[in-house]
Amino acid sequence: MPPTMAPQLVLVSRGRESQRHSFEQVARLVELESPGVRARVICDRPHRRRRLLLALHPTLVVSPVPLVRFQPLRGAVAQGVRRDKSWELERLDAAGVPLPRWTLLRGPGDPVPRDFGPYVVAKPNHGFRGHLVRIVRSNRVSWKPKHEAHEGLLVQEFVYTGPWPRSYRVSTLFGEVLYACVSEASHARRALASRWGFSSGEQGGGLSLVATARDATVTLTDDPEVLALARRAAKAFPEIPLLAVDVVRDVETGRCFVLEVNPRGRTWYFATRRGRALQASNGIDFAAQFDGLRIAARTLAAETRRRAR
Repeated sequence: MPPTMAPQLVLVSRGRESQRHSFEQVARLVELESPGVRARVICDRPHRRRRLLLALHPTLVVSPVPLVRFQPLRGAVAQGVRRDKSWELERLDAAGVPLPRWTLLRGPGDPVPRDFGPYVVAKPNHGFRGHLVRIVRSNRVSWKPKHEAHEGLLVQEFVYTGPWPRSYRVSTLFGEVLYACVSEASHARRALASRWGFSSGEQGGGLSLVATARDATVTLTDDPEVLALARRAAKAFPEIPLLAVDVVRDVETGRCFVLEVNPRGRTWYFATRRGRALQASNGIDFAAQFDGLRIAARTLAAETRRRAR
């Protein structure tokens, strides 16, 4: 292929300088290990003149988050999406990925299935970072007008992960695992000693199920079952580059389930402020675990060769 026709990767950054620096590390690794692939990092701006130059090559544009201002003149585009949780679960269901049973309450009178158990997990259909995720009595859950702002109320079967909420997160890029960790909520929080171990005075449960709160303990994991399930979930979203697949394991049955995949892309935790703080407070290094930046570079080079146009 002539030099002017070399396939080109364009990584789009919308984060802080630390994220751009991380993307530039990946771009250098792409060109070092895959000499036939050009790699460029740009910010999400119009780039009126530069995009003319970028259009000279078959191109793959990759943006972990949805593009706002940059509109490429040429090439395939892979970017994050803003979609609600029920959309994610429908895609995962169609792919046969194991999920806790779920239903979406869209309006007055929508029932919660009786076989979900005495307690269920209720969460906004459109939400993030565990906001308003709670265990509640199934006979007390109902749609309310306030849920219109969240595109409905998502109700899921409760998965008992132990006395304190525990969950896995696996970061994938086009289905390849970059890092994986497990979070366990602080033991200073109220424990749930058994699957239905609520006291009789707890009318609605009310316990938060979010294992990734700021006081959580986070450790790295290479659990093969969890990693395999995350890869399987990522295959259901081939058009979305960066996913953060959340997995839970029932402590009594050992079964693993996917909760969500976080397709908005704000999970480049190698370099985001939240990701760096998480690593510093827990003494872990996401990039060093599996050599994640190098995996990202190899994956992006392969996808550029395959998708660039």
